Amino acid sequence: MANLDLSKVQALLEHAGANATLLQQVRKNLSQVEVLLGEISQLLEPGDTHPKEERLLERAYAGKGLGRPNQIA
Repeated sequence: MANLDLSKVQALLEHAGANATLLQQVRKNLSQVEVLLGEISQLLEPGDTHPKEERLLERAYAGKGLGRPNQIA
């Protein structure tokens, strides 16, 4: 028959409180992750469109040629 190691059982019982607290934190964090994933899936829906924002460079150089100016010889 297998020998019973009571020290391992005793250590398991001693750490049961800490393990229960850890499980509660994991469940709480899991619920927060599920909420965030739901919000992300709403943002990524195919029908959801966002207006294109104008870049600062496009606004600053509107009508001007970009790049290095021609050198006069």
